[in-house]
Amino acid sequence: AGLTIQDPRERPEAERGRADAAHARFVDKRSDFATLLNLWAHIREMRRTLSANGLRRACREQHLNYLRIREWQDLVGQIREVLASLDVAWTTAPDDLDAVHRSLLAGLLSQVGMWDPVRRDYLGARGVRFVTFPGSALARTNPDWVMSSELVETSRLFARRNAAIRPEWVEEAAAHLVARSHSEPRWSAKRGAAVATERVTLYGIPLVTGRQVDLGRIDPVLSRELFLRCALVEGQWTTRHRFWHANVAAVKAAVALEERSRQRGLVLDDDGLFAFYDARIPADITSARHFDTWWKRTARESPDLLTLADSDVRVTGELPDEAEYPLRWSAGPDVSLPLSYAFAPGADADGVTVDVPLAVLPGLDPAQVPGAAPGHRADLVLALLRSPAKSIRRQLGPAPNLVDAVLAAPELADRSLLDGVAAAVSRITGVPLTAGDWDLARVPGHLLPRYRVLDEAGAVLGEGRDLAGLQRLHEPDRAEMLARAAADLHVRGQVDWVFGDIPETVDRVVSGVPVTGHPVLVDRGTAVDLIVAPDPVPVVHTRGVRRLVRLAVPDPGPRGHAGLDLTARLTLGRYPHGGAQALLADTADACVDALLAERPAVRSRAAFDDAVAAITLALPRSFAGGLAHVVAAMTPAWEVDRAVAALTSPVVSDSAADIRAELDRMLAPGAVSRVGLAALPDLRRHLQALALRTQRLADDPAADRRRVAEVQVAEALLAAHVRGWPVTDPLAADDTARRARQLADELRVSLFAQQVRTAVPSSSKRIAAFVAGL
Repeated sequence: AGLTIQDPRERPEAERGRADAAHARFVDKRSDFATLLNLWAHIREMRRTLSANGLRRACREQHLNYLRIREWQDLVGQIREVLASLDVAWTTAPDDLDAVHRSLLAGLLSQVGMWDPVRRDYLGARGVRFVTFPGSALARTNPDWVMSSELVETSRLFARRNAAIRPEWVEEAAAHLVARSHSEPRWSAKRGAAVATERVTLYGIPLVTGRQVDLGRIDPVLSRELFLRCALVEGQWTTRHRFWHANVAAVKAAVALEERSRQRGLVLDDDGLFAFYDARIPADITSARHFDTWWKRTARESPDLLTLADSDVRVTGELPDEAEYPLRWSAGPDVSLPLSYAFAPGADADGVTVDVPLAVLPGLDPAQVPGAAPGHRADLVLALLRSPAKSIRRQLGPAPNLVDAVLAAPELADRSLLDGVAAAVSRITGVPLTAGDWDLARVPGHLLPRYRVLDEAGAVLGEGRDLAGLQRLHEPDRAEMLARAAADLHVRGQVDWVFGDIPETVDRVVSGVPVTGHPVLVDRGTAVDLIVAPDPVPVVHTRGVRRLVRLAVPDPGPRGHAGLDLTARLTLGRYPHGGAQALLADTADACVDALLAERPAVRSRAAFDDAVAAITLALPRSFAGGLAHVVAAMTPAWEVDRAVAALTSPVVSDSAADIRAELDRMLAPGAVSRVGLAALPDLRRHLQALALRTQRLADDPAADRRRVAEVQVAEALLAAHVRGWPVTDPLAADDTARRARQLADELRVSLFAQQVRTAVPSSSKRIAAFVAGL
């Protein structure tokens, strides 16, 4: 109405005091329009109570322009007359301030502003920027959206007479003026329909950003395509329609068979499945709700309309026979392992993978080739025929010419694949072959099995194609698994026989597989534990029994040591791992081991008591003989120790380091009980050979270096093929490792001290032949 209410802050300092009180009576912090309504209510009240002259005086005292107030009153009267002629109800005291703002908004759409927190001002229509007038009730609050009755530019563009509004009011009032844009069309599984992101602007002001709207009313063609591709083809919806679940199962089975056969293009792909649905579903179906309504009627007449037939799943020809690509492999009479296939050339998982429970792992034979599916058998045989050395391949002729004959050979029926192919080729070509002639490193990885080791819970412990390596790597895991399964039998920290009768084996079921454990006593130094081991380990049990026997019988060490002369005592005292006391205890352990070896395995209280009684009588004599061997062996050892310490020349440094390493190995802690009482003469002989080598080293260092190099080559060969190398505990090692240790020790004797006779013939050639026979 053009009414001006002068802000006291704009008046001279002298007039501000009187004006502040009057101004505060009308200001409403919610809206400048609310302030005008408050003022209008105040004027109406004064008109009812004051005369015309009194009203003039009150306006002057309250700093109100009387003429402007009369214009305002006339305008209201005119509006009231117009509304009466239109039969519009008149509200004299509106309680809903939002209704007033929304009414005014219809005529002020171009004077709307959105707060910009970065620039600290409002963005208005067509890029205009303004701030609220300092005298506005909203000057300090800065609401997110405002509506202004006028924009006045002085030092900058100010908005006067403002009100806080909501952007949805603007969108509703300016529905004919707003611009709408849509982006990011996508499928919403939650809504079961395609959606897009909507942006609504008015004169460049963003009223709505990021609103999700139904794409079907904007672009029905694209909405239908997204429904078919995302919901029906890709399965991004939740439905109970039988046809869809049947189609998913059929395609999944066909794709899995395609993966197993390592072929592409045999099965309907996503584009083909989209075309299948597109040809059968009407064009007006754009969402899951529309589809459910249509299918409810259509399924009564054509229930198989959307069900894939076998001919629909196949693209060309026939699919491979499932029997050619089995899903399980028989690893024994009662063991069947699942197989999984992957067609991923270059990836670790390419080919067939066998899931092996940890309980089954030790029983698998690395010589077998499981997982060679019949459908890939021809490729595997061809790869094997191409793998031998060139000299053998020349005798065999073209490998493809032999494949059919080998596959039909009877040798493959009752042998492992590697042995069977070797026997069949030998019979067909007359060229003698064995399974060792096949170089599996030259066979493509996808033709050989890959193993995945699983624990009791099905978690993967390890995977790879080297079965023997996996078996070695997971021996500790297998022991822990068996320990958990047989935890009820474990006993810790005992110093006497409290175990009753210890069975040789116990049976448990782990991961559905029967597992056999072997209860043994384990020496813990000052006590013993009863545990269940995964493999029979007689030497471990014997040493556990030995500890209990040693705790039960008198210690022969003090008396034996007292019977030695001074030189022998000094010899024992130089032992670097605990001196004479440790060496005496180690010798007593070896003597008890030897005496226990003459008796049946001790697994009951009665047998233990008998062993204690017998060993109490026999141990002093056995200890005296063993101690004499130990003193005799230690004498050359200290000669070697003194001589090596004196070898400081760089010319012999490599040889001196090798001698020191050998001396430390032979005199490691527990050296006597590790080699055993019967092997003490051999220990003495090896130390004598080492002493003789040390004496001759200065005469010909170059020859010694050549012999060291020869020994290192032989030991590297043993390390690559002998499990458990280097063998530090011969009595606890298997026969192969024990034999390898003996050959290596005797090779050193034959090379460095020929006049010291060897226990068995040994040379580099003999070691190579030994390794070849493993």
